Amino acid sequence: MLLSDNEIRNLANDLIEGFDDSRLGSISYDLETADFCIGNGVRSITLKPLDSVFVRSKEKLNCPPAKAGGLGAGHHA
Repeated sequence: MLLSDNEIRNLANDLIEGFDDSRLGSISYDLETADFCIGNGVRSITLKPLDSVFVRSKEKLNCPPAKAGGLGAGHHA
C-alpha cells in the first residue's frame, strides 16, 4: 500500500526528521542529498553505466517494523 500525500504529511513527524512540505508528492517524498560517499560537500556526480555510489540524505527516516519504503532515483531541481 502506498501512502497518499496527506497520509505522509500526517505521519511526517514520526517518519521523517527534517520534513519539508515542498518536497512532498502525491504518493512520494523527495529526499534531499546531503553528500556522496566520495566526500562531504559534493552536490552532484556523474555516473557511468554500471557505476554506483552511496548517498546520504539530509533527512533521517524512521521506518517502523510494520511499514516498508522504497527508494528510487530521481531529479529534483
